[in-house]
Amino acid sequence: MLVDHGFSGAVERRPRLERMLDQLRAGDVVIVTTLDRLGRSLSKLLDVVEVIERQGSGLISLAESAVDTTSVAGKLVFRIIVVVAEFERDRLLERTVKGLDWAVANA
Repeated sequence: MLVDHGFSGAVERRPRLERMLDQLRAGDVVIVTTLDRLGRSLSKLLDVVEVIERQGSGLISLAESAVDTTSVAGKLVFRIIVVVAEFERDRLLERTVKGLDWAVANA
């Protein structure tokens, strides 16, 4: 078992994640506590899951219990969760920028 401690999903270079992805074999299952441990953006998450699936392996998220890419329904749920999470993040950034603009204009 490989565990990355002290790394967030936002960090680009993650040696143990890369090593784990290189060592995957068909039938292996990657288990994460939450999806954001793999990446913070839709593209990063999809890239990692694509590597996992290309190796014939699956992904299970403990926090998002419906995410289990070893099943067709789990793959669908994964993609829906990732898209919604990215949407929420984009909306938060949008609201932050609007709030900052308002604060500068009314200072």
